[in-house]
Amino acid sequence: MNISGKLVEQRYASPHYYSVLLVASSDEYAHPVPFEIRSDRRLGDLNSIVRVRAQLGGYYRRSYKVTDTQTGEIRTVRPVQMTLTADQDPF
Repeated sequence: MNISGKLVEQRYASPHYYSVLLVASSDEYAHPVPFEIRSDRRLGDLNSIVRVRAQLGGYYRRSYKVTDTQTGEIRTVRPVQMTLTADQDPF
């Protein structure tokens, strides 16, 4: 997938960089959409517009139990964590 947005955050956690891009919203009343992208190198300078080709991935996080307040039923929730990893080839 191709992503273009404003680079607003960048941190290094060996051996990867984690960058947050803000992508324009679908209309003038919605908030911009943040995406965190993992990469092997810096994507650019802060507050610059960058374009990245990334692969979508994901995994299950730790499950936990919740109780329905109306029925008392206990169920297990398994959250899904979405990941975006920048391709090595430049866009």
